[in-house]
Amino acid sequence: MADQIKITGLKNDLQQLVKKIAVDDDSNWMTFLDAQRILCELTLLKFNNAIVLPAGINPPTNPVHDNPIAYNVEGISTEETARFSSLLKAIFTGDSEVQKKAAKDLLLLTEETPPIWVLFKSDTAIWKLLSPLEHKDSAHLHPDLQEALITIVLNISIHDEIKEMLLIPRMTTVLIVKAMKEGTLMTRRNAIASVLMLAEYDPNKSTLGRFGGVRALIEIIGSQDLLCLKDLAIQALSRLCSLGENRELTVFDGGIPVILERIKSGRHVSELLPILSMVSGTIVGSISLRERDDDVVPLMLRIIKESDLDGDKEACVFVLYNTYTNPFPVFHKAHYKLKEDARNSHGAVANLAENGTENAREKAKLLLEQLELV
Repeated sequence: MADQIKITGLKNDLQQLVKKIAVDDDSNWMTFLDAQRILCELTLLKFNNAIVLPAGINPPTNPVHDNPIAYNVEGISTEETARFSSLLKAIFTGDSEVQKKAAKDLLLLTEETPPIWVLFKSDTAIWKLLSPLEHKDSAHLHPDLQEALITIVLNISIHDEIKEMLLIPRMTTVLIVKAMKEGTLMTRRNAIASVLMLAEYDPNKSTLGRFGGVRALIEIIGSQDLLCLKDLAIQALSRLCSLGENRELTVFDGGIPVILERIKSGRHVSELLPILSMVSGTIVGSISLRERDDDVVPLMLRIIKESDLDGDKEACVFVLYNTYTNPFPVFHKAHYKLKEDARNSHGAVANLAENGTENAREKAKLLLEQLELV
């Protein structure tokens, strides 16, 4: 009954604010924030409406007060909903110490009460959660606070409905990308993991790429340290590169020399070759690879000869084929080295044309045919 009275009062307040916004062209930004706040409160109050359990099923009881716990339709108790609202408010309005404690408590809540993620299904909740990251520069942002908030993002982003709406406020993308580059190792790791998770939803791939996600991942892969982050960063870049525009961004953001250097050093070869293969299929990728063909051709031929992994060989022949047939063949020193290998019946490409996987054989034969024409 008390909730219903409060809902009625909030609706009346909202109605007045809407009228004011509709009539007054000079409404200030506080009016809009008040309307947004009331909508958020109404949403949370709606969550608090307890459902009627089927006959014969008794609700769980509170072990302290031995009173029935009311559960809403999502399976979250009204007590947990109220706690969520209180913690989110503390993160949004509190000072640094209050924010840090509230963020840690909310993180525990997302881990101990998995259904709590449904309460994040609004732009307002995400905005309030990440507001400390938006309004503080790196010098004034406590690393523990950033780590807790980014970990919350990771915990809730495993759910498809969250994936679909989390990046709608573009600032969310900016803050996640920033967290990949700044903060504790755990913050950066969880930010990368969030990108990997969010990229399962196709529209997010474009958003993450355009707002610096590809560049940030390339920087991590190419760094001299951060070894514990590279595996995850490569997985995330691979997923983003399933979208054509991100393959081009990988070239523009300096990805090809970074990838080649890692492969030459013998590190993450099997993980990076598929990315190089995808990137080589773009015009800008093939041009960039031809500019480095003194490195590319010997490296790809060596891997085809020496690797025991069919996937590595297949990726290498795709790189060679795309580099020298897309959009037109060229005549460089390395190109003649490739032709020399092609003329050798025991050469790497000829051998692959006979003994590789079906895809590798097809591409190797096409490459041999193309090399005969030029």
